[in-house]
Amino acid sequence: MMRFYFSLFIFIILTNFNVFAQNQSIVSVVWEEDRFFVSSDTVTSLLCFEGAFYAENTHELPVYKKKIRLPENVLSAKVVVEIVDSTLLSTSELALVRSLNSQNRLDWSISYERKSPFLTISYIPLTRIHKINKFKYTITLAYSDYNLPLKNTVIQNSVLNSGDWYRFKVSDDGLYKIDKSLFEEMDISINSIDPRKIQVYGNGGAMLPEFNAEFRHNDLVENAIYVSGESDGIFNSNDFVVFYAQASHRWEYDQVDLAFKHQLNIYDNNNYYYIHIGTENGKRIESINTIQNPNFEVDFHTSATFYEWENQNLKHTGRQWFGEYFSFNEEYNINFSFADRITTEPVRINARAVGRSASSTSLSFTLNGAEVLTVPIGTNITSEVYVDDGESTSEFSTNLNSIGLSVSYNKNGNSAAFAYLDFIELQAKCNLKYNGGQLLFTEPSTVAPNRVSKFLINSNLNSFVVWDVTNPIEVTNIELNNFESFEVATEKLKTFAIHDLNKSTYKKPLFDKIIPNQNLHGQETADLLIITAPEFWEAAERLAEFHVLEDAMTVNIATTEQIYNEFSSGKQDLIALRDYVKMFYNNAQSEEEIPENVLLFGDASFDYKGITES
Repeated sequence: MMRFYFSLFIFIILTNFNVFAQNQSIVSVVWEEDRFFVSSDTVTSLLCFEGAFYAENTHELPVYKKKIRLPENVLSAKVVVEIVDSTLLSTSELALVRSLNSQNRLDWSISYERKSPFLTISYIPLTRIHKINKFKYTITLAYSDYNLPLKNTVIQNSVLNSGDWYRFKVSDDGLYKIDKSLFEEMDISINSIDPRKIQVYGNGGAMLPEFNAEFRHNDLVENAIYVSGESDGIFNSNDFVVFYAQASHRWEYDQVDLAFKHQLNIYDNNNYYYIHIGTENGKRIESINTIQNPNFEVDFHTSATFYEWENQNLKHTGRQWFGEYFSFNEEYNINFSFADRITTEPVRINARAVGRSASSTSLSFTLNGAEVLTVPIGTNITSEVYVDDGESTSEFSTNLNSIGLSVSYNKNGNSAAFAYLDFIELQAKCNLKYNGGQLLFTEPSTVAPNRVSKFLINSNLNSFVVWDVTNPIEVTNIELNNFESFEVATEKLKTFAIHDLNKSTYKKPLFDKIIPNQNLHGQETADLLIITAPEFWEAAERLAEFHVLEDAMTVNIATTEQIYNEFSSGKQDLIALRDYVKMFYNNAQSEEEIPENVLLFGDASFDYKGITES
């Protein structure tokens, strides 16, 4: 059994009236004989002094580092260095400082460790011609004239703390319905339901951000939904709920390449939502008026699709998985389809592959025998680098809506070469045409400052609705003046859904499980946090009891599934484990309240999705 200890860092910017103070210190540099560094059979001579640090990935110069504890109410720091004594560099030493010109000799930063501020100073005690034997640094601190308490928005209890909760899963973006049949699957009698109290919770489909500073929801969030027939307070057999759901895999628009790039969720192929019959009225989709006086018109949208098969994890390590394997004369056929594609516009294709070969090889992508893309694969392979990669982009023309690509491997005469396909992305312009069902669409060309776009809809229907689903938590209904167009501000990229409120239009989510009440957000801070797989709960409880009795420790236990429910909307996501631990750090009002120990109870695997098991 192993314990894992986490040291959490948080960077805080505070604003207040400044009070200044200065501190000075003199440092003697004791130079030593040059050191020698061996890398890839190359021997490099390095200047050296007692206690020197080296930034191997940046430069080969010795660095003086000092870490200083600061007052709690510090706001900023400025460091100035003054040379006290130096000697000329020898001829051989001059050759070793050639990279000094491009380096910042003095650098400093404030970081927080366990809510205590520290100043870290980095200084290269060299000039272009001198070794510095002694220098003086002066620190000027700016801080408030009183201690600022570290306040956080604290959620006292999770929404899962009380009531009945039912979890279901989705695998695609779209509009989903909850009707009588789904309630019956959940063993809920519709006679007991007041439809006005129906609530749907979920936090969108994207993976949690790895950077602490980026936004994430701190608990499950209620989504705006539509409920047909709720006004009478009775859920009749024909009533239904409609909500917008996101898949776990997402798209990001690249402003440089002017193309959509897919973001595969490496932890989970499904996204999860929760239904709760509350005591208060649920959150409903509100309507907004269409904007007048548009300054841009569009009658098309950009549709993107991707193919990525997670089948092989090379050397059973890392987070990348690959699909089709090429080693002999394999050829794979992969099909894509677009609805109402504008056939006079080209199709954009982007693909990536990896391979191992000492000579140049490539993957070839053909459509009806004509090559539309070649992906050259690099040859940078060593005993440490197993495969190299290649990624290419191209455009091709076709009058087809259904596109069948053939993928083959050119080994360039190297019989030992092999390759794996990573992914294929296609992007095409499609007519903004709606004739029933549901249509999700977005169009990057509409985005501009002060832009109001008019979307022209080609439809043979005289009744439909348009929802703005850009923010999946706050879906809004756009009031239409007619069934030919609508106008909205598009200073940022927006996503819309057209549908007809016909019950048969919508997708059906899969009922997953009933969620017992839980409340990790209500846990008090503890000396030890135990994070365990649900299967090891009883063993974790026995270990916790041991530490309580033998070490007088306070202990909190949480299962991975409980953490996923409250911190990643039910999806498996390892960042959620960190966010659970970080919750205690954020809520702590003093260093003493920060947990000292974290124990990950169980085994670990590179195979988050259980691909090798299947």
